[in-house]
Amino acid sequence: MFSQVQAPEATLEAMGTPTPQQSALLKVTMEGRKLEYPARYSQEKLFGLYLVKWHLDTALEILGML
Repeated sequence: MFSQVQAPEATLEAMGTPTPQQSALLKVTMEGRKLEYPARYSQEKLFGLYLVKWHLDTALEILGML
C-alpha cells in the first residue's frame, strides 16, 4: 500500500504552495468575488488546482489513518 500512496504524495509536493499573489486571489475567490474576463479564466483555473490539491491532501490524510 505504501508504494500506491507515493505517487499522490509526489504530485502534492510538486504542486508546492501558492505564492502570496495566488493566496490573495484564492482568498478573494473563496469570498465569492469574481474578476472580470479574461482574468477570470486564470482565477477559475487557479481555484480548480487549489481544490484538487486540497482533495488530494485530504485523501492522503484519510489513507494515513487506515
